[in-house]
Parts: sequence; C-alpha cells; structure tokens
Amino acid sequence: MKTGDSDLRFIEGQLPEHNGQVESDEPPAQQLELALQNLEAKLNQRGQGMDDVFQLTLYLTDMAAYESVNETYERYFEDTYPARTTVGACELLGGAAVTVDAVAALE
Repeated sequence: MKTGDSDLRFIEGQLPEHNGQVESDEPPAQQLELALQNLEAKLNQRGQGMDDVFQLTLYLTDMAAYESVNETYERYFEDTYPARTTVGACELLGGAAVTVDAVAALE
C-alpha cells in the first residue's frame, strides 16, 4: 500500500440538492431521500453502490423528525443497514434539515 492509499472512500456533505438547489422546503424525510440519491449517484460514478456503505452520519436539525427520517433510511438500505450516527444540528448549509456523510468500503 502506498502512502495515502486506503480501502475506504469518504463522502461528505451530501445535501438534499436537486438541480444544484437545496430543497429546504421539503419535509426532512424527503430531504433525506434526496441526500441519499445524491450519495448513491456519487458512489455509482466510481462503480460502487449503497451496499458498499458501512457507516453513515446523519445530521438532523429537528430531532422530532427522527422517526420519519428513520423510515426513509430503512427503506433506502433494505436488508443491510450501515452503522449510523444521528447528530442534532442547529443549522445546515442552504437551510437544509438533513445532510449525510458516508464511509464506503472499496472492493
């Protein structure tokens, strides 16, 4: 292994963006759907998929939305859930209610 090589891919700050605009007016569960779609697109660009994600950090501005956001999370990952940490945040970029960071394993 060369210096700087890793078996991991770190993907940060996936916002609920559509066509370059943060969809901050959408409910948190829908925002998570958009953020996860953006994460999946980024992984697909490198020949990876959501099943390669083994750790996800979810930043959420309204912890009262946790249950609805969790339902979206469960639908998106289906059988194998990556380890997840949910962090309450006061404010996120673009007025978003959610954003995600992920760590994916390289094949």
